[in-house]
Amino acid sequence: MVAVPVPDGLYKPQQALKLWIEGFTMEEIVAIKNPPKQPTAEERMAALTAQLKKQEEQAAAVSGDLQAFMEYIAKRLDQSARV
Repeated sequence: MVAVPVPDGLYKPQQALKLWIEGFTMEEIVAIKNPPKQPTAEERMAALTAQLKKQEEQAAAVSGDLQAFMEYIAKRLDQSARV
């Protein structure tokens, strides 16, 4: 049984002899006091829009490559049909 009350401001109080000490490291306390900033809805929307634009550009490039390949195959088939 502890007769000394826990002082305010301790995140993870631990008893050391008859004193209360902080159980977290300074880095852990800083992380608690300064949680990572959550992106705003606008920031998330901008990131998703940029990601979508990049995917559209990649899809257009693949589509162009596929179209060129299909034209090449059609040309080769036409040439082999003539022989």
